[in-house]
Amino acid sequence: MISIFASETGATLPFPILTALILVPLVGSLLTLFSSQRRPEITKLIALLSSVLTGALGLWMLASFNTGEASYQFASKHQWISSWGIGWHVGVDGISLFLVVLTGILFPLVIVGCDPHHDEKRYLAW
Repeated sequence: MISIFASETGATLPFPILTALILVPLVGSLLTLFSSQRRPEITKLIALLSSVLTGALGLWMLASFNTGEASYQFASKHQWISSWGIGWHVGVDGISLFLVVLTGILFPLVIVGCDPHHDEKRYLAW
């Protein structure tokens, strides 16, 4: 039997924040891509909300980061398709933490500041 995200171990927080940092932009991008072209303001709002949520998760991770620990933090390990040995294991260190936070802060600013002249939906979904 195939189970999706059957187990999780090693997370510092009770919430799998790194998995959320990957899935929130993915879901936001898909919602933006499949939104109506007749309402471009809704498309921009969906993109902005997903990027702000991603930025907030990144800042929460920065505030919760333990600077005295020299290993990966917020580690999240999931077995996806255990019969094939396919899994998911993510973690963040001190250097990549700031890159995640920088991306989370810059994306909402770019979405607010951009004004593409054509095909705004694809631009925001990317």
